Amino acid sequence: MARAAEALRIDTLPLLSEVEMDRRRLMVRKAHHTNQLEGIEPDPDMDHVFESFIRGEIEVTDLIPRIRALQALR
Repeated sequence: MARAAEALRIDTLPLLSEVEMDRRRLMVRKAHHTNQLEGIEPDPDMDHVFESFIRGEIEVTDLIPRIRALQALR
């Protein structure tokens, strides 16, 4: 029983520190702002991709391929 609880606790630990997640969150906000200046509104259907980046599940180099793949499915 203790092992299962320990495994569950480990699985729920954040991948990145709060400082790194804040840094990534700021990067996403700046990118959205830049796009808005160019007339491109954020697509709520892509929010989960950015959240995955903020949490550290994917890297910045994964963003564009994932967004393009989702757009191709439309």
